[in-house]
Amino acid sequence: MEKTVKDNVKKFYKSKSFWVAFLFSVFLWIYISLNNDYITIVEIPFSIKLPATRAIENPIRSTISIEVKGKGWNIFEQIFINRSARVFVDLSNVEFTESVYEIRRTEIIRNIQYLKNLEAINVYPEFVTLQTGIIEIIKVPVNSLIRVVPRNGFTQVGAIRFYPDSIEIYGNKKVLSKINRWDTKPLLLKDLYSSLNLIVDLSDSLSGILQLSTTKVNANITIQQEAELYIPDIRISLKGGTPPPTNKLIPPFVSILIRGGIEEILKLNPDNIIVNLNYEQILNDSTGLLKPEIIIPENLKLININPSWIYHIRQASLISLSERN
Repeated sequence: MEKTVKDNVKKFYKSKSFWVAFLFSVFLWIYISLNNDYITIVEIPFSIKLPATRAIENPIRSTISIEVKGKGWNIFEQIFINRSARVFVDLSNVEFTESVYEIRRTEIIRNIQYLKNLEAINVYPEFVTLQTGIIEIIKVPVNSLIRVVPRNGFTQVGAIRFYPDSIEIYGNKKVLSKINRWDTKPLLLKDLYSSLNLIVDLSDSLSGILQLSTTKVNANITIQQEAELYIPDIRISLKGGTPPPTNKLIPPFVSILIRGGIEEILKLNPDNIIVNLNYEQILNDSTGLLKPEIIIPENLKLININPSWIYHIRQASLISLSERN
């Protein structure tokens, strides 16, 4: 008997009539509920328009909370369907006599747009404070925050080149006075084995305050197979004067090992490598050891100098000492 009852209950729950009735009751409950009035808070975009001569100094919020009243259907539409509602405050015709301007609750509510069939009854926060100043335009270089990691046996040749290599920035004069460059967004490029040309994004850290002439730049990265070159016996040049003949440099030449991209190595002219000692450095020497200055093309790296130090001998001292004896 008990088993028969259980079977009948199971059969009832599996029947079409049960599920039709259940779904009908759910939809009826939703329909009745959404026809009632409710009060809730919705978040909508917030923006302003300033006169052409003014610019924002402090970051402003991108959204604002609006307390609304209306039918459940309309609130549901606003939250999940209607994305056009916004607060847009047009201050382009306002004459600013002070740097601080306050947008109050009534002005915010008055400038709500595309809020369908809902009544705005309050806003949070109840006012928005703007710090404004005179607008200015500056031009600054693009600064790379791109990290390049070449594949083993390859090397990056030179710095990353950007096109354009500088951008114009429009904004508040006080804010712009602190800016002397503009960063790219951080980017890590690993295992590179060939040159690369790509478009990179510029930082948007002050997007609510400043306007950029472009938000993207083209980055050119040169990658070459790595190579080394040993150059022996480069004669030391004396810069700034000629010391007395009693001053001897031993040895009068050095050998160097350089590293770089294979194309840079192949086109290298050894005459472009300069080894210098300064005249003043020789005259003021009290140790007998001098370190030469090595000048090589900027895309190459100096790996080793042999010898690292040059012996400086004053023969006059030796002659004077032998005469005393």
